[in-house]
Amino acid sequence: MDASTLSPEQRAVLGIKMPLPKCLSESLLALERDEALQQVMGPQLVSYYISVKRAESERLLAMTDESRRFWLLERY
Repeated sequence: MDASTLSPEQRAVLGIKMPLPKCLSESLLALERDEALQQVMGPQLVSYYISVKRAESERLLAMTDESRRFWLLERY
């Protein structure tokens, strides 16, 4: 089932209270605020992960499209 195709009423019945983040910055902010997940993963790991991903994002945004594509292909 694709939750994005559900009406607000259908989501409520299924207990879906908030949508997934739409971009990396929203995702990192949600992770930063998720105390339960931080307890499972460890707050230091979460902090390091967020720092790395934010730095990576800044670097990618400063690149040209071609440089970004090459950089991503090399790593992923």
